[in-house]
Amino acid sequence: MKVLVVEDDGAVVQALQSLLASYDYAVDVAPDGEAALTLAETFTYDLMVLDLMLPKLDGLTVCRRLRSQGQHLPILLLAGHGEAQQQATALHAGADDYVLKPFDAEEFMARVQALLRRGSPTPAPILAWGKLQLDPAAHRVCYDIHPLLLTPKEYAILELLLRQPERTWNAQGFSIIVGAPWRPQG
Repeated sequence: MKVLVVEDDGAVVQALQSLLASYDYAVDVAPDGEAALTLAETFTYDLMVLDLMLPKLDGLTVCRRLRSQGQHLPILLLAGHGEAQQQATALHAGADDYVLKPFDAEEFMARVQALLRRGSPTPAPILAWGKLQLDPAAHRVCYDIHPLLLTPKEYAILELLLRQPERTWNAQGFSIIVGAPWRPQG
């Protein structure tokens, strides 16, 4: 399962990454609301853990935009304080649940798992390019029948390329163009 954590506090990010990784979730991090929208539009996530107070775009705005775009991923909103009015506003904006910081790790994970059980019943499609296959639901990559071990960054780049195969990507003086399946020489 793949979780997007949207949080600008480094200590909270580290705690969430460690906690979610201990349950074998793959975690991506966005430090602000704009980055969260970009990642959510580019990748498929099973859950978003979204801070209410963020730079650039706040959590409520991110929720509203995702819902207006037809995104149905479960959203767990994190907030530093929890007046009833604010909780109701967050839920009306599109959040599926609301947790106050600091949170109990066991309760937090119970809420995460409950949201994931209610998530989309249709599994994410397997992305393929020739004999290369990436399974987003299992977070696995295989070439032919052989599993490949990738770093999180390598996995993210590969997933990005497979999800948008006709796009040209430019980075620091070189271009990546994905077209016909790569064939090994020899």
